[in-house]
Amino acid sequence: MKSSNYLVFGFNGLSYALPAELVQEILPLPELTPTDEMPSWIRGVFYLRGRFIPVIDLGQRINNKRHVCKTTDNLIILSKDTFQHAIIVSEVYDVVEIEEDEIKKIDNVFPDGGNYSFHFVEESPTRAGQ
Repeated sequence: MKSSNYLVFGFNGLSYALPAELVQEILPLPELTPTDEMPSWIRGVFYLRGRFIPVIDLGQRINNKRHVCKTTDNLIILSKDTFQHAIIVSEVYDVVEIEEDEIKKIDNVFPDGGNYSFHFVEESPTRAGQ
């Protein structure tokens, strides 16, 4: 069975995983500049090394409920090709090797309602304690 490395993180009491090769870095949640001309799930932008990085609110994106940010929240900076964006997360757990048969697809995690356009949160680990 094929396995890959995933960064496991927590958000609103659930654990999620995304391919580790997409992760550029993890930062404490900075002050964000709100954006009126972006979709509601873009919480704002911040400036990092000469670039404005859009920040995605997973609560808004997944189930249309705005996340209440805490001082302990983090940003995961994701990079694919030349595009960079960030997601707000509650906790960052670890990078783990996960086999394909241990992954529960995200559309099976939220089968009723919600927005299923997940370009970055692809899968959720099914391991206990993750």
